[in-house]
Amino acid sequence: MMSQPRILIVRLSALGDAALTLPLYFRLRAFFPAAFIGWVIEERHAGLLAAVPGLDRVHLWRREEKNWRGARRLAREINGENYDLALDAQGLTKSAILPWLAGIKRRIGFRRAPLEARELAPWLDNELVAPPPALTHIAARANCLAAPFVPAEFTAPVKFHFPDADRQAIGAWRAELATDKPLLLCGVGTSWETKMLPPEYVAELLAAARGWQPVVVWGPDEAAKIAAWRKIFGDAVKWAPRTENVAQLIVLLNYATAYAGPDSAPLHLAWLLDKPTFSWFGPSSADRGAPPPNDGKHRHIVAHPPTRQRRGAMMWDLKPERVLPEFAEWLGAINN
Repeated sequence: MMSQPRILIVRLSALGDAALTLPLYFRLRAFFPAAFIGWVIEERHAGLLAAVPGLDRVHLWRREEKNWRGARRLAREINGENYDLALDAQGLTKSAILPWLAGIKRRIGFRRAPLEARELAPWLDNELVAPPPALTHIAARANCLAAPFVPAEFTAPVKFHFPDADRQAIGAWRAELATDKPLLLCGVGTSWETKMLPPEYVAELLAAARGWQPVVVWGPDEAAKIAAWRKIFGDAVKWAPRTENVAQLIVLLNYATAYAGPDSAPLHLAWLLDKPTFSWFGPSSADRGAPPPNDGKHRHIVAHPPTRQRRGAMMWDLKPERVLPEFAEWLGAINN
């Protein structure tokens, strides 16, 4: 393997899964400091990469170009960078076809598995990796794509860059918060309604966080729900400022002492920031998405086996009396 390879990472979506691909990027950057590394991502998630230092090129797949003509245009753009190899961390036709169209000779992807290398990806990628079955977490499995040239024992920390404007905007909110209590940031909404714990249940959890300052995190997608949520949560919680981009969300999470919430991007970003986390899972796999326990620092609770169902009822069956003992034990563990 050359010392200055030109490497393309392909992880188009979703935001949380793209975040869980960042450990792969940081390992590559640390192992090949002189490498040229690009990333192709859907435009709506590109804000994540604005907080990533050292990335040489970002290729955007724009919403209006999600067609054959757009794929060919993007492939020509990618071809212009003369990449030596591509790492397909998504394992779908839409991710595997771009390096293939761009003529990248070495295209590393996953061997076919239930949630990896689906559709035409195993035929479009030409070097297939089979992660050990014991590795279930998305980040750990993505790291295996570097196995052909990066030793398994080689690690590198995830280090975000905080743009000045975003750091100042969130810093002003933190100064106005005026509390000495540790901040427990909490997420409520997700893009999958089936991943949500009912807000009434979350309010009961936060009411039990004595000695903490609970802060509810929200963004543009939850704006229409905030008025109703404020009535449910009452005065016991504070409200984070509306985060306008992913970089602001990362800055906000960096102020937290701990984070609680569903399987969504804020959970994964909090884990990458080394914050203790408490999470709840329903339709998605906790084995793949929940932060590893790490001596009690991270804890999760599962409502039912994964279904991959995006629409339907929230997790009403995950009653507070079931969650509260686990939540209280987690708070006690991270306090010690």
